[in-house]
Amino acid sequence: MTLWTPMPAVPRLNTMGIRAVIWSLTKCYIYREDGEQGLGAFLQFGSNKKNVNEVNVYVGGGLNYHGLIPGRNQDEIGLAFAQARINDDLVDAGGRKDHETSIEFTYRAQITEHIIIQPGLQYVIDPGAVSNVDDAFVVGMRFEMAL
Repeated sequence: MTLWTPMPAVPRLNTMGIRAVIWSLTKCYIYREDGEQGLGAFLQFGSNKKNVNEVNVYVGGGLNYHGLIPGRNQDEIGLAFAQARINDDLVDAGGRKDHETSIEFTYRAQITEHIIIQPGLQYVIDPGAVSNVDDAFVVGMRFEMAL
């Protein structure tokens, strides 16, 4: 569990006092093959002071499998879900929904000892929790390079 501060204040909210967040990440294997191969699960939770921050609660979780494809033991495939709950004061002020939700499918491929690519597909429901914005389909790519 992590505690960090300060966080930037959100306009229209009280900016006095301590701005802090509590964050927790839990990971475990549900099924394990040889070594680090197998099916894992993770849960994330974050919470902070309601009167200061735009997002009050964050919850995420998912499943990932290391080494699903034979001969690709370092690769990982995953499916995740996340939801950010918006401060009631901003929702009550109008123009905001009470949450944003995303679902992500990703594949992390070890190309060489030093290079990893990770394409991902996300479907975001109520992006930014803004009332007049349509749901979004997002295609992304992450790159990692170890020197």
